[in-house]
Amino acid sequence: ILAVYDGFKDVGTLVDVGGSTGYTLIHILDKYPHLQGINLDQPHIAAMGLPHPRLKHVGGNMLESIPAGDGVLLKCVLHDWEDDECVTLLQTCKKALTSGCRKVVVVDFYAPDLVDGAVPKHHFAIVMMGTHGGKLRTVEEYMSLGQAAGFTEVKWVCVVNEYAVLEFLLS
Repeated sequence: ILAVYDGFKDVGTLVDVGGSTGYTLIHILDKYPHLQGINLDQPHIAAMGLPHPRLKHVGGNMLESIPAGDGVLLKCVLHDWEDDECVTLLQTCKKALTSGCRKVVVVDFYAPDLVDGAVPKHHFAIVMMGTHGGKLRTVEEYMSLGQAAGFTEVKWVCVVNEYAVLEFLLS
C-alpha cells in the first residue's frame, strides 16, 4: 500500500488505532522521517509494542478515547464492527484530530471482488459476521460511514489487492 499511497506526507503525528505491536506504523515511520507515531491498542497489546525512536505505544479503548494527532490510521479495523459502532469509532477519531491535515485513513477489506483470485469475498463476509459481528462493506458503504460520522469530505483513494484506501477529512 505504501508503494501507491502517499497520503501520510502531510501528516505530522499519525495515530494507528488498533495497531497491535506497531509493525505497520513502523513501516510508515521509516518511509516518512518527519512523522511521529502513536500506536493505540488494548493495554496488554500496547505493552508488547515494538521499539522505534519516533513511536509511542498507548493502551486504551478506541471507542472511548484516541490520542491527539492530525492523522489517524484505521487498518483492518472497521470490518470487525457493526455500522453504529463504526460511526462511534469514527466520531472518536474525529475528536482526536488536532490542527494540520486532519484526516482519517481507512484501509480495509472491501466487497464484492475476489480475495486471492479464488475465495469469494461473500464467503469472507459470512465468516466475519459469524465470528466477529462485523461485515464486509463496499467502498460506498465505507464512504457512507464517514459521512454519517460527520466528516466534511470522504474520498475513495485507491484499491490495492483486496484493500480499499479511503480518506475521511475535516476542513
